[in-house]
Amino acid sequence: MLSRTDLTRLRKQPAIKQEAKRMGEDACRERLRWITVLHDLKRAEIAEVKEATKKARADYVQLNRKFKGSWAQGAFEYELVDMEKVHSRITKDSEGSRKKVTLQKLGGYEASIDNLDFSWRWEDKAGNQRTDYVLVHTHFLMDCGTEDWATIKKDMERRWYRDYQVRIDGLTDFNVRSLDDSLWKMSSYCFKNRCSHHYKFGNYDIDEYEVDENMFSVNELNTIYEIYKSIAGGRNTGLLLGWRMKH
Repeated sequence: MLSRTDLTRLRKQPAIKQEAKRMGEDACRERLRWITVLHDLKRAEIAEVKEATKKARADYVQLNRKFKGSWAQGAFEYELVDMEKVHSRITKDSEGSRKKVTLQKLGGYEASIDNLDFSWRWEDKAGNQRTDYVLVHTHFLMDCGTEDWATIKKDMERRWYRDYQVRIDGLTDFNVRSLDDSLWKMSSYCFKNRCSHHYKFGNYDIDEYEVDENMFSVNELNTIYEIYKSIAGGRNTGLLLGWRMKH
């Protein structure tokens, strides 16, 4: 996990502030976008999560090669989800139904939608029956630079083609939130405290069921901790995502 020192350093993101200062507020509104991409849903095993991360990085290398005039800075994030509970307890009319469908499709459920025997259960190396999965996704700030946003958006939605897999947002109106505050909010979101694992997903609230049913097990929490530790590396650089403009 990120230490307090790492978190403070990364939240400041000097590269983001320097780029914004160089561009000016009007250019920032036109050129900067806040992007979230949901890459894959994998069983909570380090090898599978690493492979999904490797594939995502390869996709970004291709994206950067195609749009050389762009710039980006952000991070990978790994969200722990219990897919059996998501599948059974979130109704189609609930707040979290859209995310539920996206997660199911990322996990391969769309290919077995009529298969009543479909199960989210899997067995780890120790023989434990588990239903915890990891949503591999990224958050980053991107400057289109000399590129066209409409073209970039079209390309990204082709690469990550499922509904709601890609979200691209412009900056908040500066009359509502200053540029500095917007950049702080976005960069701090990339590096928020990942030790907080809880269920507040659609209409599935922790108070509705017994605590033992809702909280992740110690084994599951240890797994997501080890995944972060393994991928982050000694200086946490394994979580970082970004590229510079190439002229």
